[in-house]
Amino acid sequence: MRPRIIEAFKMATTGDLSPMVDKGAAFIHDPCIQNETETMPFEKYPKHRCPACGLTSSKNVEDMRNRLRSSFEKHAGKDAETVTRTLCGRTSGSRSLTEVDNELRVVKDSMQKLQDDIAKNSRSLELEKDVLQRSEIRFNHAKQNCLELLSMAKKHKRLKREKDGLSSSMRSFETKTDAQAVYCIIYPAKILEAS
Repeated sequence: MRPRIIEAFKMATTGDLSPMVDKGAAFIHDPCIQNETETMPFEKYPKHRCPACGLTSSKNVEDMRNRLRSSFEKHAGKDAETVTRTLCGRTSGSRSLTEVDNELRVVKDSMQKLQDDIAKNSRSLELEKDVLQRSEIRFNHAKQNCLELLSMAKKHKRLKREKDGLSSSMRSFETKTDAQAVYCIIYPAKILEAS
């Protein structure tokens, strides 16, 4: 199952088909891709509990294409999903789909490792989310610092005007203060690094 998932991801991302496509052993059973009028994939999922006992599940699916339409169906009856269990020389077969579902619950534990790998890989997405949240907190902190600096600059400018009036030295200081406030709003990360 895992190689099929990997090949499906590879095809989705790069557009490359599996290496065995030209020999008819593709993981995708699509008659349009294989240039055939009919495909009949047959899948087996073996599960062994002990050397004397084993479980094998198989599934037949028919995918047909003709000039006007295409069809896809699971075979019922004789070609339905079959499960064969060998228990110390005894064999029992199941042809109905409900019994197949019951038997496949036993096989589910073999898929646990794959599910664990998927869960482990999804943790990296959670880490990316944490990084985004931390960077957003830092940006908000820098934004808040810039607003405080701007309000302090305005207050300082107002106090200086009241004290000194409009002298030429004050005008140069005002332009410097305004430039610092604008720089703080445009480049908050540099202000954060400096503080």
